[in-house]
Amino acid sequence: MGRLESLRAVNRHNFQTLWQSPAAEISGAFGDLGTFLPITLALARHGSIDLSSTLVTSGIFNIITGAIFGIPLPVQPMKAIAASTLSSPFLPHSTPLLSGLLVGTTLLFLSATNLLRFFTELTPKALIRGIQLATGLQLILSSSTLLIPLSPYILLTLPVLLLPLASPRFPSALVLITFSLLYILPGHIPRISPWTPTFTSPLDGLPVTIRPAVEMAVSQLPLTLLNSILAVSSLSEGLLPDVPAPSTTALGVSVGLMNVCVGWVRGMPVCHGAGGLAAQWKFGARSGGSVMVLGLVKVVLGMVFGDGLRGLLEAFPGTVLGVLVVLAGVELGRCGIVGAEGEEEMVVTMMTAAGTLALRNAAGGFVVGVVWHGGYKAAVWWKRRERQAGERRALLG
Repeated sequence: MGRLESLRAVNRHNFQTLWQSPAAEISGAFGDLGTFLPITLALARHGSIDLSSTLVTSGIFNIITGAIFGIPLPVQPMKAIAASTLSSPFLPHSTPLLSGLLVGTTLLFLSATNLLRFFTELTPKALIRGIQLATGLQLILSSSTLLIPLSPYILLTLPVLLLPLASPRFPSALVLITFSLLYILPGHIPRISPWTPTFTSPLDGLPVTIRPAVEMAVSQLPLTLLNSILAVSSLSEGLLPDVPAPSTTALGVSVGLMNVCVGWVRGMPVCHGAGGLAAQWKFGARSGGSVMVLGLVKVVLGMVFGDGLRGLLEAFPGTVLGVLVVLAGVELGRCGIVGAEGEEEMVVTMMTAAGTLALRNAAGGFVVGVVWHGGYKAAVWWKRRERQAGERRALLG
């Protein structure tokens, strides 16, 4: 099948799924807001990104990736870059933009040279599942800041929390978000503030920004490789077997191009993510049509209201976002455990997850998993060597 015909088939699937299950697809589209909204608002308040540009650019990326890949592929903030930025208030605001540009160009290089595919082929599945499990647990733990202290919204969210467990296609995320908006909208009506793109350069501030930007990129790159590329490709294959899973090379090009482009209008550095994919699937999304709808909503809101949305978004109940994050974590962690085959793979998966959580670093957890995987392989080799030596002694005797 040619690329053009493949693209047509993907979008037939998108529109057929959206037509047959519009409520579930739209509900799934908003399943990843628990990750997107808090980080986006924090970076906008920090002054590192422009809220309007972030909504418009991430929305465009949602539409393009949904049309190309045909799965509910999220467009998320780069968490390591965001965390470093928010903990460094005195850095020039172009620093995270330069860091995103560095990550993007690195991924394009790895994809173009086939090094990314080579790395993928060498990586055992158990290590990828371990990263999924760790990410799921991290999502659940991170939700505590949103769920505590408990608010009146907990009375709304707790019953709805059980609905996806009973019926995965029930539009629970859509119900939560709709009721929340109806509750807060009267006191926080957004003002119209049309988007006027302000072009800037991620290279502004050199040479002051280069060292912190490189440090941010180095901390982000392993997380992007493992959770945004390898884990997403593997998870997509498991959750959506009827749709061709995106290759790691294609995902690398996607993340690379997004970040090469986004910094020039002060948009947020973004990536894909296994947690977001699990969340959107959990709340009903089964095609790229879901994120295309989300992208259209983002583009319209960003172009019409822009910064005028900040008050409404800041008033959005954290408890609702926390519930979305919890269910995303449960689904992603479940996929990591269910996929393991045999005792050896389960142990490597668990030790990779434990290393990631203990070291608070996906690359560190990956190294722990490699050590355990290598230990199992060494034990098998040693047993085989002893058995062969015993057979030779028996023949000689």
